[in-house]
Amino acid sequence: MERTQPFQMVLLTGEGHRIRIRRSTASFRHRPYFAHKHSDFEISYVLAGSGNYRIEGEDCRFADGDIFVFGTNEVHCITDTYGDEPLVLCNIQFEPRLLWSPRGYGQDPACIEIFTRRAPGAGSRLAEDGAVRDRIIRLILDIFREAEEERPARELMVQALFMQLLAEMVRGHRTEGERASLFPRQSRLMSMDRAVNYIEEHLSEPITLEEIAREAGVSRTYFSTLFRTLNGLSPWDYILIRRVDTAKHLLATTDETVLDVCGNAGFENISHFNRVFLRYAGCTPHEYRAAHKT
Repeated sequence: MERTQPFQMVLLTGEGHRIRIRRSTASFRHRPYFAHKHSDFEISYVLAGSGNYRIEGEDCRFADGDIFVFGTNEVHCITDTYGDEPLVLCNIQFEPRLLWSPRGYGQDPACIEIFTRRAPGAGSRLAEDGAVRDRIIRLILDIFREAEEERPARELMVQALFMQLLAEMVRGHRTEGERASLFPRQSRLMSMDRAVNYIEEHLSEPITLEEIAREAGVSRTYFSTLFRTLNGLSPWDYILIRRVDTAKHLLATTDETVLDVCGNAGFENISHFNRVFLRYAGCTPHEYRAAHKT
């Protein structure tokens, strides 16, 4: 019998890349979920229950056993749950650069394309049946078991299972067109990795695309194009979402005023902060705090 109680773990790889593992439950028939998108790729497995996802404005009914993948640029939320059985979701979120950084898990374009370039008709729900699907589900459940049991080498085992999960998804999932035969050379990927680190280190400060591209040693145009190819969203979208992530954390865990949160998250004025927060979080800062304050 699989565990259904809420659980959360944030794992940092040896190079500091984030993997978030979270199991959540819900028993409401109509949830106050907020349409959102984030800077991470996401794998979501419905362990129990049924309901409705709204993905890019389209409704998608789901039930236990369904698996969804979300890229960084896909707006989604759960709007309803059905029946008497509580909804249990197992979510794995991780930084895109885990798939392309020379210090990550390797550079396989097909792996990135699962989240950024699916074929027409191949939506967010994985369509695999049979043995491939069974292996994917087993690996997701094994990841959660290892994360919760806290045995020796837990983090190493979670990462090993996660790499297997990605490999199974690459083998079974359709992507759009031909897979890229070449990846940017190692030195270029290293410079892009430095640029992402630069963004993370200066999120709360005024930064421009010109200075980030300069950190990567390329033109602004080339940097923007390559960043979108690797991460599924534009550099500026990434910066704004990461600033909203910071604001969410401060709203949920501190008593700072919304104005102070605005400044500490890197926004120059409150009106811009409110607009951006609503765009990426699907609610106002005040609504988010009311729903998530611990």
